[in-house]
Amino acid sequence: VFPTPNNDAFLEHGVYQALDPAQQEIRLIRLYVDDDDDAPIRCDLLPPVPLASVQGKYTAVSYCAGDPGTTKTVLVNGIPFTVFANLAHVLDVARDFWHKSFPPNSNSTTENECILWADQISINQFDLAERSHQVGFMRSIYASAARTLICISTTRAVDTHGVEWLAALHASVDPDGDFYHYYYALEYHLRTKLAAASAAVRGGGRFAADWLALYDIFTSPWWTRTWVYQEFISSAEAHVLYGGASIAWRHVAEVLPTLRKYKVGTLAEPEVRETMAAVVDFFIRSKLRFDRAGPYELMDLLARSRHLRSTDCRDRVYAFLGLVRCDYGIVPDYSPNNTMASLLADMASKIVCRDQQLDILSYACEARGPLSGRLPSWAPDWTCTSCREIRSRTIEE
Repeated sequence: VFPTPNNDAFLEHGVYQALDPAQQEIRLIRLYVDDDDDAPIRCDLLPPVPLASVQGKYTAVSYCAGDPGTTKTVLVNGIPFTVFANLAHVLDVARDFWHKSFPPNSNSTTENECILWADQISINQFDLAERSHQVGFMRSIYASAARTLICISTTRAVDTHGVEWLAALHASVDPDGDFYHYYYALEYHLRTKLAAASAAVRGGGRFAADWLALYDIFTSPWWTRTWVYQEFISSAEAHVLYGGASIAWRHVAEVLPTLRKYKVGTLAEPEVRETMAAVVDFFIRSKLRFDRAGPYELMDLLARSRHLRSTDCRDRVYAFLGLVRCDYGIVPDYSPNNTMASLLADMASKIVCRDQQLDILSYACEARGPLSGRLPSWAPDWTCTSCREIRSRTIEE
């Protein structure tokens, strides 16, 4: 079981009210955004509500939990609550985002209150039955949110020039309502800027330097985690937060494919270039494909996502169930008796029974890993970190 920070003292206060699984109830939190930056982070845990009743009325957050031993304390209903240090950072930068996006004097009175869904606080992590149930409709939780804040950074001590440069670059080209005109104008703009930077005697490297700073966001562990993939794919609207900077994901998706064409990327470290390529190919194309064609085939998605990581190996299956076309009757179960080997064998059996086909055999040959010796020969070991399926196939646009 994922090692969630200890909150025994908080649980003694009985703040968590039981959720009704039949109503798909969730818990939201109200974040106090008007506190000073150096003030403790405060939020209130609101009473449980059916998901259907709050659709489009809250904001979800997506982040990498990081080292469970690195924690900070926030106040929930005035009571100290231990959270992952990365979640504390998310709540901190979310306050900044809210002030910039929905200032107190704006006309958007409905948006002045910051209502969030944050997994570690919204779910009673010490109730395994509740955790398993909430995981079962995670896609719906993110799809029902008005927006998702994707926090790529883990600290404020980051160079935000790259994100700010990307936002400025996107704004520098007027799309004029024409999709193709935008990309033509963007390429022309980049070529002109690069030519000017190369010809300049002094200060000409600023444009290229800011461009290279953009690569910093691709070194974040967020891009390598299993759950963030479903959170991202399911989100109707996403914003990337990096330190004190932010940019709408749709702007990132419009600009990044064009940036990849230019050789300035060769100045970055090889592993960073490879990470950027993986991000563009896997995340952007996955999002485009899902929005257009809908859910995936389960084994196909599992084969393509082996490079993503999770602390609890069972999440390498559970994190993708909400994105697949067929219901195989696989119910998230985080009890200690449900080992990864038993999950893989049970899943393989259910896939064969549901599909009435033996396509699974080809995946079993490719997906071989440390548990293969303990599984039936026809059951893929999805704990593998790579397989030829990944190298030979890409997600089609």
